[in-house]
Amino acid sequence: MDTAILVFGSDNLVSALAFRAKNEHWEVVLKCLIVVHRLLREADEAFARQMNHSGDLLNKSAFLDQSTTYSWGQSKYIHKYCKYLAEKVYNTNKVGYAVERKVATKGAEFVKRYGRKKLRTVVPLIQKQFKYLLRCELDTSEGLHPISTNSFIQLIKDGFRLHSVLSICIYNILASFSECSLDEARWCLDVYRTFVDQNIIFEDWCQSGVSLNLIERHLLPEFGNFPETLIKSLEEYVEKLENTESDNLHVHDLKDFLDDSDLQLVVGTKRNRKYEEKTKKVKKSKNRKKGKHMQQEVTCFILNLHRWTKNFHKGKNLLTQKNLKIFSCRF
Repeated sequence: MDTAILVFGSDNLVSALAFRAKNEHWEVVLKCLIVVHRLLREADEAFARQMNHSGDLLNKSAFLDQSTTYSWGQSKYIHKYCKYLAEKVYNTNKVGYAVERKVATKGAEFVKRYGRKKLRTVVPLIQKQFKYLLRCELDTSEGLHPISTNSFIQLIKDGFRLHSVLSICIYNILASFSECSLDEARWCLDVYRTFVDQNIIFEDWCQSGVSLNLIERHLLPEFGNFPETLIKSLEEYVEKLENTESDNLHVHDLKDFLDDSDLQLVVGTKRNRKYEEKTKKVKKSKNRKKGKHMQQEVTCFILNLHRWTKNFHKGKNLLTQKNLKIFSCRF
């Protein structure tokens, strides 16, 4: 794919693809979109910047091949495929790079270093891109066509990458959930609720790929690592924050009504010491009485969160450096 850019130049290549995609036959249009998808996956990010000047290459909402009944279904598939590719281009230009590619090449540590501000920028973009990907479904009314199958395989590869990126981001978000302000806690809850819904849809989406022999079952991630039951615990915790007079109940505030063993589950030993030093300088919280009444519920939430993160860390979704080498080769 880089060779194609060297031969034609990114400007000329985008123009040529845009001209070719004006064809009235769905096979020709879909082939052009597959080339665009491959270039977005494998070529330099400069190609994504050139796609901003692609005209109507990814705007095929009015495209309709009426030659056969099967072509109608393929035209609908092209509409959804274009929306996904357009979102992929937008995210790459917005962030400056394709996050899923960085994780596949540089490892999970690349995303683990994201701070809260970066997560609040990246996660909504990735979730929206993932949403458009899950809407792409093959029309199998007359069997599998090799061209549409090829495009769907590219989507499968992107699906695994995006799911892995979101898994790591969700882990980072929940690991620091107890330190969030009320506004941040609400955002974390919305993000996790959205991802749980997408996780269920993605599982069904993958199962359809397995039934079509496009995905090997042993490559599927552990979907059970994201329990719906955790949503209730997060909602209860956010509700407790809303009922407090202050909208900034951090871990060092929780220390007033948590045992040392419970606090140890949330923060590491070194970070725990820092919070202890800060706590000495902070005046006693006005909400201490409320905190004592909340002790049982919050302790339960902390323990559930710890179990979740511990199980998640052992799961397939949080890619180790060794698994990432295999992951990048496969996808």
